[in-house]
Formats: sequence, C-alpha cells, structure tokens
Amino acid sequence: MMSFERAYAQFLEKHLDEARGMRRERLLKGLGYGEKLFAKNAWWPAIGSFDHLYPEFMVRDVKRGYRLIDFVYLRPPHRIAFEADGYHPHQLDRYAFDDDRERQNMLVLDGWKVFRYTIDQLKDRPKEVQRQLQQIMGTFYGKQGMEQALLTPKELSLLQFAGSRGDAFTPQEAAEWLGLTVRQTLAYLHRLVDKGHLIPASGEKRIRSYMISYPDADLESM
Repeated sequence: MMSFERAYAQFLEKHLDEARGMRRERLLKGLGYGEKLFAKNAWWPAIGSFDHLYPEFMVRDVKRGYRLIDFVYLRPPHRIAFEADGYHPHQLDRYAFDDDRERQNMLVLDGWKVFRYTIDQLKDRPKEVQRQLQQIMGTFYGKQGMEQALLTPKELSLLQFAGSRGDAFTPQEAAEWLGLTVRQTLAYLHRLVDKGHLIPASGEKRIRSYMISYPDADLESM
C-alpha cells in the first residue's frame, strides 16, 4: 500500500492541477491543520484511498456567492460533506455562529450529508472517526461501493462547468469549455450521464442539451 505522505502529495497535486480561480488560490496555500489531520488520522487509515474525495470544494450560495467545504465525497447518488472544526467553535461571535449553522442547514436542504469532526476527535480519538467513516461508506454505498469508476480530469472539468451554469448547456458550449471537438466532448457527456452526474435537458433520441443532475446544490469546485 502506498504511504500516506506520497498518496497525500499526489492527491493535492492532482486537485491543484485541475483547480481554477479561487479554489486554486486556496489549494496553493495548502490545507489547514485540521484538514490534514482528517486526511492523515481518519480518512486514509479508514478508506485507504483518496478516490472521489475533493478538498476545498466550492458550493454556490445564494447569499455569499460561494462557500468552501473542507472535503467532499462526490459520487452518485450521494454527496457527502466532511468538515474539520477548530478548537473553539463556541467562541465564534453571534453573527459567525448563526452563519455557520445556516450554512450547514442549507447544505442539508440541498441534499448533502454533512459530518463534522473536531480537532480533539481527530487527534485523540481517531479510531472512533475511522469506524464512523467506514460505517458511512457502508451505509450509503454498500460493500461494492468503492468499485465505481473515478471521474477523469475532463469529466471533473465538465462537472465544474455544469455546476457553474446551473441550467442547461449544449455540447458545443461544453466543447468550447474543454477545448475539444463536439464529438470528443460527447463521449465525456455520455459517461457523466451514465455515472449519474448529468441528465438530458432536451431531446430524446438525440440529446440537444444537458444539465447537472443535482441543480439545487448548484455546484462548482472551480
């Protein structure tokens, strides 16, 4: 099995290569103490792979434009958010406390499963978190869940594009985003439909447009 440090470095490099805009700026600074603790003490020992896990994932927010989630496990039919909370969340001012709770409530209303862990849990009781992560995977995906195919960089880029649009888009528009021909792009679109990330928005025998399959979340990891 690959060492954590090597897998972690490859994990960050992969997402840094794929990231754009604000998300790329955030990843360039490196993950925070709590986030790396989650990856090292909990996720890696429990799951043994960073497949489907996305750090510093950006979700569209009606009030603030975008909000960051520490980690997202993005694989149909579920969207799971993991947060590594700091030492003293109770010391937030009233506005920040209210905003934090509203943020979580909106994620749940948009169909996310949200799990939050404290620094103390991740540092002092990691095996408890590891067991819960394994329970989460078993509950939502079953024994065969980890065998599903990964998103390729092109598929991820298309998913980001679909999330940023929030409405229907044509194969031509997607091709311009990817810098590929329409024919090449259609192969990626069809795979994302098969994996449950996109749905046809118009057309039956010949699909003329597509849209993201979970529009309420309006995702974009940029």
